[in-house]
Amino acid sequence: MSQVLLALERALDARHPGWAEDDAVVRAAQAQSEAFTADETARRTRPMRGLDLLAYLAYFAPRGIAAAARILPAALDVGQPRRIVDWGAGVGTASLVAASCSDARLVLIDAQRAALDVAAALLAPLDVELGASLPPGLGAGDTLLLSFSFAEMVHSQSFAQVTDPLRHAARRGAQLVLIDAGDRKSARPVQQLRDLLVDDDVAIAAPCPHRDPCPALVRERDWCHTRVPRNLTPRLAAFAERVGRDADVMACAYLVTQPRPGAADDDRPPVRVLSRPKVEKGRVRVPVCGPAGVRFLQAKRRDKAATKCVRNLDRGDRPDVDPATARGDTIHVDDAVETAPKGRFP
Repeated sequence: MSQVLLALERALDARHPGWAEDDAVVRAAQAQSEAFTADETARRTRPMRGLDLLAYLAYFAPRGIAAAARILPAALDVGQPRRIVDWGAGVGTASLVAASCSDARLVLIDAQRAALDVAAALLAPLDVELGASLPPGLGAGDTLLLSFSFAEMVHSQSFAQVTDPLRHAARRGAQLVLIDAGDRKSARPVQQLRDLLVDDDVAIAAPCPHRDPCPALVRERDWCHTRVPRNLTPRLAAFAERVGRDADVMACAYLVTQPRPGAADDDRPPVRVLSRPKVEKGRVRVPVCGPAGVRFLQAKRRDKAATKCVRNLDRGDRPDVDPATARGDTIHVDDAVETAPKGRFP
């Protein structure tokens, strides 16, 4: 990811060599952040000129790069696409990450031509295709990528208008990769699409390995998300600190489908660790998602081997346990638990 962020810095330097120390750029980023928080429609009208463009590239683009860099390499390894179609590409930050980990042909789709012009400059000298609407015939060999654009589209159009072409492409063998913000309004539509794809018999590669409905949708106040490190360069980190929001991690929601029919790992253990384990009096436990919803994997501290294994689990791990053995909401582990490969997904 560092090379992608350095490429972003070079693009910023070419536009305005003093961007990192310019108080006007900082104020523009602060204004954008406040506007995005107050009004979702502001996210769909990203400014692409002058100080506003510099502020967006310096403050918001690195967030998209961080999420894409954590999820895309594993997703593209699963999909092995010949063509990546970035729908709602904006200034092309996700495509920039995709270009760093794949030789696939890049097609960037966005309604704002000004955004695509910025993307073309950012991705130069790569030969990329630019367009305003999805190309026809999406199917096997294609990866359809939506990075921080799916929830925006859903909120500005109807859910079906956005999801119908995605479902159609997935049924034809295309891979879907959705990356979005980790807040409730952005994450829940991603999980709703997941359930529709499961009904369509599309295999889900990540994040959840089971084919039951998403338990995070049962209650309106719940949603599923993960956290990824931002890993900013020193100059980008210093700029974020001046803006006033410089957290080392960020929340995001994501969904990756398996593009090859019948290629899903049906024998893979059907639970996924949701967070780091908690050590409590007499036990250690960790929440896992699987068939029948969220359960807790638990080891009693007197069982040393099991306790050690549970304590070593991390978000995204797939422990080799049978959720059918749960008593209530708890899967008890008496012996050492094996951990299946997590495949680099967070």
